Amino acid sequence: MISGSVKKRRVRSPLTSARNAALLLLPTLLLIAIYKYGPIGQAVVASGQSFSVAGIPLGWVGLGNYERALADQVFLQSLGLTVAFAAIKIPVQLALGFSLAMFLFQSTKLNGFFRVIIITPAVTPIAIVGIIFLFLFDREVGLTNAVLTAFGTGRVGWLTEPHAAQFVVIFASIWRDAGFAMLFYLAGLTAIPQEVLEASRVDGANSWQRSTKILLPMLQRSTQLAAVSTTVAAFQYFAPIFVLTRGGPQNATNVAAYNIYQQAFVFYDQGFANAMAVVLLAVLVVVTAFELYLLRSRWEY
Repeated sequence: MISGSVKKRRVRSPLTSARNAALLLLPTLLLIAIYKYGPIGQAVVASGQSFSVAGIPLGWVGLGNYERALADQVFLQSLGLTVAFAAIKIPVQLALGFSLAMFLFQSTKLNGFFRVIIITPAVTPIAIVGIIFLFLFDREVGLTNAVLTAFGTGRVGWLTEPHAAQFVVIFASIWRDAGFAMLFYLAGLTAIPQEVLEASRVDGANSWQRSTKILLPMLQRSTQLAAVSTTVAAFQYFAPIFVLTRGGPQNATNVAAYNIYQQAFVFYDQGFANAMAVVLLAVLVVVTAFELYLLRSRWEY
């Protein structure tokens, strides 16, 4: 006998609903908030305090640490060095990454080997990069001076002369990170429809015209990502400087990250160091925001 009453079925909400997605993402978002943005909030709070040498809070000083930071000539010089370092590193690394990507775009066994060679420095621990360049550019036992001596040239104080030390630091950074920029451009080249390239060949465009008039504009997203990634890496560049020059000679390589380290862990001025870190973060946010606007994508394909 069929009952006249129809049982109501509970309608299940789909697994793709916004509520279920939020619940599934909540643990990850909490971890990101705690371990990624939590230290930033902690630095902001600490920048308004004074600390003893033992790291014990002594009381609030308000904006006093920021006033000290903006009046400190050494910090301002280190901030200027950081911006100058990024201004040199970004265009050189992007140009090198794009050139390598164009050269190694075709998927062949030989190109695969070269891709591995180029990307190897990018996955090498940053401290090891410093040790490698210390072996290469040490005045007495460095390989570079050994080669120069063999050709009858005098030894160069690569790490004891200001301009030479700056060159070594920039060279080490670009050498390590060029593979990252290459990967961004390789991914972008893979996404470009082949019909566009075939049409350019039919129209008679040469390699230079295809690179500058077609590929570069269509790779604007890759350029944007590579530029922001390079900027962040330049602003937090620390380990090779710690290994190679310790900020010298004559503060020539005393970038902001190393200066903050000195204030925090050499002079134990935690409040001042946190204020400097917040200022550096603010400058980084402004620079990256400008890059995102300047390099925003104007092409859809």
